[in-house]
Amino acid sequence: KKIAGHLARVFLDYEPGIHYPQLQMQAGTTGINAMRVYNVTKQGKDQDPNGIFIRNFCPELKDVPMEYIHEPCNMPLNVQRKVGVRIGGSGGNRYCITDAMASSCSDLGINEKSECDVTFYPSPIVDEKKTAKAAKDKLSAVRKQESTKQEAAQVYLKHGSRRSPGMKDRDSVMPKALS
Repeated sequence: KKIAGHLARVFLDYEPGIHYPQLQMQAGTTGINAMRVYNVTKQGKDQDPNGIFIRNFCPELKDVPMEYIHEPCNMPLNVQRKVGVRIGGSGGNRYCITDAMASSCSDLGINEKSECDVTFYPSPIVDEKKTAKAAKDKLSAVRKQESTKQEAAQVYLKHGSRRSPGMKDRDSVMPKALS
């Protein structure tokens, strides 16, 4: 409940009927059988396949080709030069390269005045695959604890659906977390 007000202020599309249950699910208070670690890149590709949202709310990326819009960090330097974006800089800042700045910018691959008016966009702050694996490993370890299984049993007995097509003894169905 404490986070709902904050989300309402910061989400562009906050809808309590959608986001509150999602929050509960992510917190593990519902959906007792699911282990969810979302892949942000996959969600972007699924929900914004043409990059419309990205281009609108990350104007630094407006000219990035479709093949790189969801992972601009994979864009080759020659493409970055072509679209006027340098991945790995201090996000959103525009610079005009002068003789005095040229040497300090060479480490970013900017060596010519012809690349004046370059927008810098930050590199990813985490390795999505490594952090997802670490999170899944931690969740898996917690699920294997006896105390977790006991808690899951209590949640299941109170809230779990035991109906299954063709099942006569619905109380015999147990969630995966308890098996």
